[in-house]
Amino acid sequence: MLNPMLSRPRELAQGKRPLLALLALLVVLACVLFTNTFIAITPRPGARLETERDTAFAIVERILAKRAFGPWVPVEEEQRTSSCFMKDHIVVCGEMTTTEVHFALTESFANSLSLAADTLRRELLDSLRVTFGSQQVKGCERRDDKKVLSRCSK
Repeated sequence: MLNPMLSRPRELAQGKRPLLALLALLVVLACVLFTNTFIAITPRPGARLETERDTAFAIVERILAKRAFGPWVPVEEEQRTSSCFMKDHIVVCGEMTTTEVHFALTESFANSLSLAADTLRRELLDSLRVTFGSQQVKGCERRDDKKVLSRCSK
C-alpha cells in the first residue's frame, strides 16, 4: 500500500501547475498589454527650457501627489534621464529632450485608457495648458521608433 503522505506533495505540485502557468501568462501580458499617451510641452517664446521643465514637473508632481502616486524607478532605467511616478497599474514619466518637455502616461493591462487614466490625462493637459498656453501643450502618440512623438493634437 502506498503511503498517502508520500503521494500528497506530488498531487499538490501537479495542482499548482495551472496556477503557475496563469501567473506566468499574467506577467507576460503585463509586459505586452499596455496603453501609452503622451504630452509634449514646447517652451514659451523667450523662456528657458530648464525653467519650463521645472515648472511643468512641479505641476505634474502636485497632481500626482494629490492622487497618491509615489516615485517609481523602472528596472531597465540605466540613465536617470526621466522621473517616474506610479499608482496601481498607471505610470507617469517625464523627461526633457533638447527642445521639449515630455510626459508619458502608461497603463498596464489595458488596450485603451481606463476612466481613471483618461481623467488623469485630461487633468494634466488642462493644468499644463493653463500655465503654458494651449499652443505649447499637445497630446501626442509615439511613433514606432519610440524616439519621436508624432500625431500631436492641440
